[in-house]
Amino acid sequence: MTSEMAITVQRGEVVNPAATTIPGRQKIFLYSAIARPGNSGGPIVAQDGRVIGLVVEDSAEAPSTGTGPNAAPFYRGIPSSEVIRALDELDFGGIVEMDTLP
Repeated sequence: MTSEMAITVQRGEVVNPAATTIPGRQKIFLYSAIARPGNSGGPIVAQDGRVIGLVVEDSAEAPSTGTGPNAAPFYRGIPSSEVIRALDELDFGGIVEMDTLP
């Protein structure tokens, strides 16, 4: 019995490359592609294939006011630079082997 993994790709844009820092935590950015529960920790990939960050959580913020009835759902991502910095702080110097889908 074989099971195939479903791959879902959502298109979106980085809507705020330097959103406010979560107090006591790393820097974040906001993007518009839909993220679902269970996507946290997954890659955010640019059109050219670079991983630019990791999915964190959703955020109901409007670009102009931050809240209100016209607030659009944006999603939070941790920039790759922050992930690399955290790994350096933990002295993680190894290479993580990844399985690839056919």
